[in-house]
Amino acid sequence: MAEQALPAADRLENRLEFETLISDTSASLLAVAPEQLDHAVERALERLRNFFQVDRCALLSVSADRQVVNVRLASYADGVERVPADNNLAQLFPWSAHTLLVERVPVRVATISDLPPEADIEPEQWIQMPIRSALTLPNEIGGIVGHLILLNTVHREREWPDALVTRLRVLGELLVGALEREEMFASLREAESRLRPGR
Repeated sequence: MAEQALPAADRLENRLEFETLISDTSASLLAVAPEQLDHAVERALERLRNFFQVDRCALLSVSADRQVVNVRLASYADGVERVPADNNLAQLFPWSAHTLLVERVPVRVATISDLPPEADIEPEQWIQMPIRSALTLPNEIGGIVGHLILLNTVHREREWPDALVTRLRVLGELLVGALEREEMFASLREAESRLRPGR
């Protein structure tokens, strides 16, 4: 049976700590130089992982055709194996990918036995990675899911209460928004460069 939600998700002092985490993250993402943005996002993922006391915290990128999902940036607890960036998680976890990318709803799994029958190939992946509990949220812009934010535990099981889901969504939107803005500015800079005389 999964453990009850950790007090960090519920106690008043931790709610205040989370608000501080949001404001600090927002300030650091706005202040960082473009070439340091990935490092700033990784630091934010590390703080998020520590706050929620999980073993993996990752930002996943989704291809335009929704066929490929890769780890873009991540934070791992000591001793936890990294997920290779070239692993297509949409192939390894097809039920989760459909739920997140097509239905556009979170995947909340407290224990491997909670996986539905249609997720028939996923328990083997849980054992191999390993994963004990998982929470993944879609981040969509204009109705299209371009990123996912993921929390995994490796050593214990846990529940994922609504309050935690709401908080994770806020942080995920903040991180994705920073990356999307930087990509937009980079495209604008490239376009301006091409329009300059002499090119």
